[in-house]
Amino acid sequence: YRKEKSFEGIAYSVAATEHSIMTSRGREGEEQVVSDLIDAYPGGILSVVSDSYDIYNFVDRIVGQKFKQRILDRNEGAKFVIRPDSITDEHKTPEAEMVWILESLWRNFGGTTNSKGFRVLHPKVRSLWGDGIDKDGIEKILAAAAQAGFSAENLVFGMGGGLLQKVHRDMQRFAFNSSAQCCNGVWHDIYKSPKDASKASKKGKLKLGQRADGTYFTAPMSDANVDCKLVTVYENGALLVDCTLEEIRAHAAIV
Repeated sequence: YRKEKSFEGIAYSVAATEHSIMTSRGREGEEQVVSDLIDAYPGGILSVVSDSYDIYNFVDRIVGQKFKQRILDRNEGAKFVIRPDSITDEHKTPEAEMVWILESLWRNFGGTTNSKGFRVLHPKVRSLWGDGIDKDGIEKILAAAAQAGFSAENLVFGMGGGLLQKVHRDMQRFAFNSSAQCCNGVWHDIYKSPKDASKASKKGKLKLGQRADGTYFTAPMSDANVDCKLVTVYENGALLVDCTLEEIRAHAAIV
């Protein structure tokens, strides 16, 4: 493109949280985070991760009751989007959980029925599923929603690695999550503990130790009996260790 070529409209995003935001004040502070988000984003689309602890409490009570009026009072055209990120023992598939979320939002916010007879939620609320699904998963959610009488316009989807060859972090159940945050000079442990226990995250300031057999483990930073094997590579904008690609491959044992 020439410099004078306009890039307007080629991409856009919305205000969206992830778990390190929603867990930053602990389980007891989740409601305050929601309150702060509504204050900070009075208009536009606000997508909020909802399963950090108890998806049912979050959707039915925090959103559907406690902050219902404040969500309805957001600016014209604003949408508060529920984003689950895991299944539960009660709803074992994304489609089952999404139908429950739609029913909860319908019960608490109401809506209208379109010309085809499907329910459309109040325009201030919607729901999104983006965890571990692909085209087939989207079709299952849409089919379940239609079976329950809900219009497809209530839903948003994100597929991430599902758009490619599904070579992604979930192959090894591997992800980084914020485990501690410093607020006003005081460190706080933070973690997520959703209904899906396999997605719980570690908490506190941690370091990487190494056993005699060569395997690694995490330990509290305060444990004086464990020598940390991590090396600071990048900090405050400065590259402290400059590795070659060959060295990186050797460290990762890629053959």
